Amino acid sequence: MENQVPIWTEPTDLGKRWPVREVESPKLSYHFALPSGWERQAQAAETQLYSEETYHGGAVSELASVSYMPQADPDGDIRNWVEGVLAVAGFPIPELAKGSPPELLEWAYEGSWPALTGRLGVDECHTYQGLAYLPETEGEVARFYILLARRGQQAWKVTLSFLSACLPGTEDQEVYENDHVRAGATFGALKFL
Repeated sequence: MENQVPIWTEPTDLGKRWPVREVESPKLSYHFALPSGWERQAQAAETQLYSEETYHGGAVSELASVSYMPQADPDGDIRNWVEGVLAVAGFPIPELAKGSPPELLEWAYEGSWPALTGRLGVDECHTYQGLAYLPETEGEVARFYILLARRGQQAWKVTLSFLSACLPGTEDQEVYENDHVRAGATFGALKFL
């Protein structure tokens, strides 16, 4: 039976294996969990269209960001928020594309998920997942996840990236046990306020 939500959005508690702390931003209207050792204070950025808060871990590949657009077009395609960046920059997460561009090893639009849309209390959501080699890091391979959501005119882009325990072609079960469960600790706690 196929999952009704991406497996990496299901809540997980890995205890001491991947300790997390709760983070909430009334300004950007989100709540989620981050690895305990990552930055405690977000780095904030603003454009004319959206505000963004980014948290970094100790490795180049470790980051989480939430972008919030308070006046999104409810009839627009929010997937352009990711796919437009990919088309222009060649990589969906500009924060990881410093210096030499990352090599995209795996990339997938996973679709829209009615059950996840309902759980998050939004009108639509879309998910992406990928794996990239970061040449600036002496061989780090980053697993990354992107969730787009829209409620009325509010839209969010939630990105999580970390050092992958799996190389391209690794069996699905091993990817789940090593990478997806860690993403679940963040995305499983995700709420839009």
